[in-house]
Amino acid sequence: MDTKAQIFILCEDTVHYHFTKKYFELLGFNSRNIRGEYNPKGRSVGSGAKYVQDNYQKQLKAFHSKVNHLESI
Repeated sequence: MDTKAQIFILCEDTVHYHFTKKYFELLGFNSRNIRGEYNPKGRSVGSGAKYVQDNYQKQLKAFHSKVNHLESI
């Protein structure tokens, strides 16, 4: 597996983030290439799904601005 891939995880809470990050690490990805964001308020306040929906466009725009600079697989 190519470990040069960049992974960005956008999750509803910390539990989902850590679960997903560990899953990618078990698949063989380097943990340095995995970044992420999750609802800073956690599970106790607000809707995590709403947080993801609000930040998805922002992260997609950031990805598109960097896509030409990333190493191709």
